[in-house]
Amino acid sequence: MLTKDGIYYVIEDGGSGVALVFLHGNGEDSSIFERFSREFPGRNKVFIDTRGHGKSAKRLGKCGFFDLADDIRTVLTEAGIEKAFLIGFSDGGNTALHFLIRYPEFSVGAAVIGANIFPGGMVFRWRAAVFFACLFARGERKALLRLMRKEPRLEFKSLSRINAPVLVMAGSRDMIKASHTRNIARSVPGAELYTGQGGHMFIFEDGGKAAAARIMEFASKQ
Repeated sequence: MLTKDGIYYVIEDGGSGVALVFLHGNGEDSSIFERFSREFPGRNKVFIDTRGHGKSAKRLGKCGFFDLADDIRTVLTEAGIEKAFLIGFSDGGNTALHFLIRYPEFSVGAAVIGANIFPGGMVFRWRAAVFFACLFARGERKALLRLMRKEPRLEFKSLSRINAPVLVMAGSRDMIKASHTRNIARSVPGAELYTGQGGHMFIFEDGGKAAAARIMEFASKQ
């Protein structure tokens, strides 16, 4: 389905309770969760293609993560979903954190995986790779890379405004600095920290089952 302003989403009715909302990373679409989402049986699920990604008609442009959070609110409102638990991977995790800050009334909690709150949270070699790729990119590809190079623009103190339970996750060899992930967890009141075995994509690797089980355990409490 498309929202009135062109954001594509799919609802999978699989049970009862608070819906799980899956938010993908930069340059991907919601299909990346096809296999991973099977680890959450008996739950209603919402899959969203961020603007400029997948089947969404809305272009990315020069938006920031609060704009992406606004899109998530639009989806939930138009779908008639009053409360949700967000599962955000990479830039999807960034979007989830912005959503929790701006729209606390919509969320009962979140799992954010490989998220960063400012570009310096990335390991240097990844920041450098994004910088050089951005020099030669054009059009929508440049817009995607700009989002990684210039955004997000939060401060750790801004995370203190989050009043929902948050599971902060990252891989043991993530592209996000381990210290940055720890500081996110320390800055969100009552947040829990989980380190999985693998890189930035660890939840989609063999070790993903353990991560999914931890998210399921955390989400089931909310």
